[in-house]
Order: sequence, then structure tokens, then C-alpha cells
Amino acid sequence: MRMKICTIFHSKEDIYNLVYKKLKNIGLKTLLFLRNIEEIIWSSLYGERGHYIKETKEMEGAKRVTVISKEDLEEYILEEYIVLQRPITIDDRILKTEVAYKLGEDKQGKEIVVPEPDSKLVVYFPTEKVTFLNFLVQGPYKTTPNRENIPSDDEQNKMIIEETGKLIADSLSVIKRLGYLDTSFMSILPIHPEHREKEPIYSALYEKIKEKFLSDDELLPTAQGRIHASPGTALLARGKELTEFLNNEDIRLLFSKQHWLDTNITYDKTRDLRDYLINELGIKEVDFEVFARSLTKDFLKTKSDEWMIGFYSRLLDQEALWRDRPKASILRTKPIIRLDNGEHIEPFDEERKAQVYLPSEKRSEFKTVKRKLIENENALKFLKELGLSEPDLLAEVKEFVLPKYYSGEFQINEIYYDDFEKLLTVYETISSNKKMEYVSQLKGTPFVSSINYAKQEKICKPTDVYFNSEELEKYFADNDKIYFVSGALIDKLGSERVPSFLQELGVADSPRRIQIEGRLSDDEKARLRNNEGCTYDIHQKDFDYEGLTIFLNRMSPENSFLLWSLLLRGIKEVARNYFKGEYRWFYRTDHTAPFDATFLKSLKQSRWLVNREGKLVKPSDVTFAELPDEFKKESPNVDVLINGLQFKPAIVDQLPPEDKEKYELTKDYTSEELAKILADYKKKSGTKKTEEPDKDEEGWERTTNQMK
Repeated sequence: MRMKICTIFHSKEDIYNLVYKKLKNIGLKTLLFLRNIEEIIWSSLYGERGHYIKETKEMEGAKRVTVISKEDLEEYILEEYIVLQRPITIDDRILKTEVAYKLGEDKQGKEIVVPEPDSKLVVYFPTEKVTFLNFLVQGPYKTTPNRENIPSDDEQNKMIIEETGKLIADSLSVIKRLGYLDTSFMSILPIHPEHREKEPIYSALYEKIKEKFLSDDELLPTAQGRIHASPGTALLARGKELTEFLNNEDIRLLFSKQHWLDTNITYDKTRDLRDYLINELGIKEVDFEVFARSLTKDFLKTKSDEWMIGFYSRLLDQEALWRDRPKASILRTKPIIRLDNGEHIEPFDEERKAQVYLPSEKRSEFKTVKRKLIENENALKFLKELGLSEPDLLAEVKEFVLPKYYSGEFQINEIYYDDFEKLLTVYETISSNKKMEYVSQLKGTPFVSSINYAKQEKICKPTDVYFNSEELEKYFADNDKIYFVSGALIDKLGSERVPSFLQELGVADSPRRIQIEGRLSDDEKARLRNNEGCTYDIHQKDFDYEGLTIFLNRMSPENSFLLWSLLLRGIKEVARNYFKGEYRWFYRTDHTAPFDATFLKSLKQSRWLVNREGKLVKPSDVTFAELPDEFKKESPNVDVLINGLQFKPAIVDQLPPEDKEKYELTKDYTSEELAKILADYKKKSGTKKTEEPDKDEEGWERTTNQMK
């Protein structure tokens, strides 16, 4: 319907100007709530013009109202609103309260509800009443004569305010249905508590909105777009990345919630809305710290390796949660590390000791991070900065490898060879100050793969096993108690590395000098003490030679030469005390005295040496010089062996000292050479041969004859 208003003025300029100013300032929103006027055109004597148009389109439960204005040569101004109304009855008249939400666009061009700046109360026409709202409300309020306010104690006004609050609350469902209930819309609602004391209308709407949100209606915009949630099922994320890797099922498990709220609701961008949701609606806000504190082993086990990689990568920016500080950071004792077997473990215990390690090239007994996870550069960087490293091989050997072999029972397989490689690697790389302790520990552990002549395999202590050589095989022939280093072990790990390692640990290349209990008689001990007193005995250390008794029973020339060679080889370990035991006693102070070891007595009393005639004889039956050349006589340790065995003295050793000295001077000459030297001596001295040679001549001749 079009209406034309004609006003007759009584040529009073002030009246004209008053009307002119009202028309000029009529404003775009004047048509918004008028029911019967859809267009206003005005002009003045000054040549100015104004044109206002309203277009209305019915929507589901609302109207879409477009108002357009143009004044003089200015561009058209267009504003659009969603208008909702609620009927009220006043004095038997059906009137309306209305609300208008202004439409606009976001940065991406999407149509949204935007704030209405400087919103004032409308009572059919705009008033001067400031509402502090971000949208327009209209109702049949009673106003003051200048339309600057409404009497707040008026019952009709109170009723209209109450109905307006209901309208705003009900409008949320309509706005949701129309697709505008998002963060932008939420931000224009009466959610600012500081305005409640300033304006009764604002306070009433504030309470109605809060009441509506706290109902079971799902009105809060979520991160899933058009899906909405109620406060009891919603969760705020402080940081968008949380919503990117924690889905709805995750937050159900961790926080018993179902939906993330729209990630545009943040402390920085929409602080008022955020505060309202937290303080008024009781919605919990989750940041990385809250998330970290909520993590459980059961939850993490449900996640894929890809999720874990993303989790580790994001933690690079959350150092406060995992850095090593005086007060332990949260994640250092949370089960955030996935192992190779899929289990989860805390990276450190309560004493800050690492419980897990990065995987190395070799298999480790320590718990290690699943190898797939470290293939990602960022995940690996996080794990390293967390403080994880590859296993300490020495610690692994002590804690896991060696204990497996204490029982002496273990299968020879790839795991065994892997373990041996670790033991060897530690030996090759350990610092010198720790090496002695390490070697000592290995000596007492049965871990050397060994085999006897009957091809029986066994794990032996290094100090109980021998290197496999032709000489030792002959010496220990048919002795099934003697074990040799397995050839497979050396072949597997290298003939250059293994022997020197095992030799350091006590694997022998000659029969061992084995300590046994001494059994000296009282008379023997007294002689060793030179018959001096004894308060008490401290010890008797006696020694045997492993396998000697058996070997002596199958003596032959070939075995004699072999035993001689083996004895010389063994002497280098103990040098001059090789054949000696030790008796120690206390009498006012400690005293010690050596005595012949048991195995030396056996060697001295047995027929095991070969003379030049090929017969087996005792050492006391033959001189050292009479031994065949097959016995090695130029060894650095041969004097220890000679002195220990106590060979039959040579003739020269039986001469008087005076003659022995002459022998030493002449032993390298033949008798013919000596005769010539004597003749030359007589000729030079001018002496003549007489029937009775002098004393010196007798000595020379006697010595010569003896040599003959």
C-alpha cells in the first residue's frame, strides 16, 4: 500500500525547517518495523530528495527484510535484516515485540549476522534509548515524552521486556534452522555481564539467553560446522591444533564430552564469548596442559602410529610440558612413548632415570621407541630433545645380557651371537678406567660357546675353556671335561677380534696351572719356617697342571716334546714362581715361604722325558745337555723349567770350582786346539818339558783329558 502525506504550512519558516530536518534524518531503519509503509519519498524546496524502500521476504519462522535508501546524488544504501516477532496482548489489543538481526558478510564472503552499531530501542520508530545490544528490538513500550527513555518500573514495560527476552531466546532455534547460528551470531548476543547493571532490558535478555543455552537444546556452534551442542556435551579448545588431532571419540574418552566448540571461539579473537561460555555456561576449556594431564595409557594405545607422529611433532612447540626442570614436567612421567611391541611407557621414572631408548641398528634388550615413529624428522627431533638416546651398551650388557647366562644354560642361536657381539663391542669401546671391572665380570660369567672332543656343546666361563689348537687337542685327547672355543663362534664374529678378546678374559692356549688346597705336613711346614714359631697358618696355595695326570699315563716321545713345549708356554704367565706353591703363616708378623707345587713333584717323579736313546726317563736321570734337539732349548723361560725339574748334573757341574773355572774358559775349544795352545805357551815362556810337569800343566792336561 502506498501512502501520500501532504502537509499544509502556514508559511512559518521554523515549522517548515523542523519537518524538513525530520525528513532528512528519517534514517534507513525507520521502515524496518513499520507494517503499512513500504516506501517513503520526500523532497524539499531546497531541491533535496530522499527515497526509502522496504522489501520483505517470508522465511521459515522469520522475515528477511531489505531496506534501501538514497539521498540526492549519494549511492544507494542497502541493509538486510532477519526479523522475528512475538505477539503480545495489551489492553485487549494484539501487538508485537520484534527483534531484527543485521546481515553482512565475513572475509570469505559468507553471509552472517553482524553487530548493529549504536543500537537503540525502537518503539515503532527509533528512540534515543541505548540498549547496549548488538541488534534491534522493537515493542509497544511506554516512553518518556522526549522518547529518550522508558519508565523501567512501568508494569506494561516490564511485561514487554519479559516477552522480548522470550522472543530473543526462541529466536536462537530459528537462527540455527536458517544456518546463521555461528560464532559471529553468538558474539552479538547479550553476553557481557558489565551491561546488566546499566540497562534492565539488557539484564532481562541476558538471563533469558543464559537460561536457553543451559537447556537441553543444542545451540552452541561446534567445529563440525552446522552441528550444534549443548553445554553439557561441549568442550572449548585453547588452540585449534587440539581439535585437529583429537576427534569426538577422543574427547569422549578423555573428557566425557562429545563436541569441540567452534575453533573461532578463542581468547584472542572472541574473549567475551569465551569468558561467557566458561563462566556462565560452565564449559571447560582444554589447552595442551589439560590434555597432557588427562592422557592415559589406554587412550594412547587406541591411536595409530601416524597419530603418534603428529602428536610428537606438535609437542615441539609445547616445551613447558616435557622439558627437564627442577619440578618434573607433566609429560616426562606420562606413558607417551610407544614401544616396538605397541605398549606404552613413561619416558622417565620418578627418579628421572630413562626407561626407554631410541632404537639403534642392533637389537637391544632395553625398551625402545617403535622404529616407525623415528622415521619422521620432527618426531625424532622431539624424542631427542625430550632426552632419549640410543641404549648405553654397557648398561644393557650388565642389566640384560649377562644375567641371561648366569645359569650356564642357553641356546646357541642368532640371539646368542647378537649378545656376544655386544659384549665384544663394549670391550672394544669401554674406557680404560672401567675395563678392568668389566673384564672381571666377564671372567666369572659362562657365556663362551664351547665344544669338547665328543662334539658336546656347552656355555662355559672364559677361565674354563681353551683355544682350539692341534697341540691342545693332542694333550687333552679323550678328556670330555675339557672344552674348546667353538669354531663357529670365531667364524661368525671374526678371527681377528674374538681371540684377543677371549685371551684377555682368561681363555688359555696352554694347560692351566690350577690352584688346589695345600697339604703340607707339620714337618714340612716346620722346615719351611726354619723351625721357628707359628701363631697360626694363613694359607697354603698349591697348584696342579690341568690334565697332567691323564697325559702322563699315555706318554710317548712325541707327547714328551709336546708337554715340554706347553710347559714353556705356560711359564710366561707366572715366570719364576711357576712351579712353586706358597705357605704363609703368622708369627709376630706375616711370613711366606715357597715350596714345590704338586704338579712339579709329578713332573720330577715321572718318566716323561726322552733321552738320546729314545727312552723315557725322569728329569733326575738325564742331563739337560743329553736331551734330544726336539726339545726346545732356546726359550726365554727354559732356565725356569731346568731349575724346576732339577736335571741330572752334568760332569762339569761336578768339578771342583777351580777346575770348573778352567772348563768355562776352554769349553769352546777342541782338544787339538788346546794342545796347540799349550805348546805355543811353553815355547813362548822358554820352559822345557821335564819328567815332572808343574802344577799348572797338570791342570791343563787333566782338563784336556776330561774333554776327551
